[in-house]
Amino acid sequence: MILDNVDNAEAARAALAAVYDDPAVTELRVYTLGDGEAMSGLLVAGRRGSEATFLVFLLD
Repeated sequence: MILDNVDNAEAARAALAAVYDDPAVTELRVYTLGDGEAMSGLLVAGRRGSEATFLVFLLD
C-alpha cells in the first residue's frame, strides 16, 4: 500500500528498511487507522533507544 505508487519502489523499500529493519530498533508497532469507509491508513512506530520514528500513511 505505501510503496505501490512511487517512482522508485526499491529505493523506498531500502529507506523503510534502514529506519525500521535495524537491530537497534527495540520496539516496532503497526496500527491500522480510519473508519473503514471514508478514510483508512497505517501508523508505523519504531523505537530506537530514547528516540521514536513514526510513519503515518492516510488514504481518503
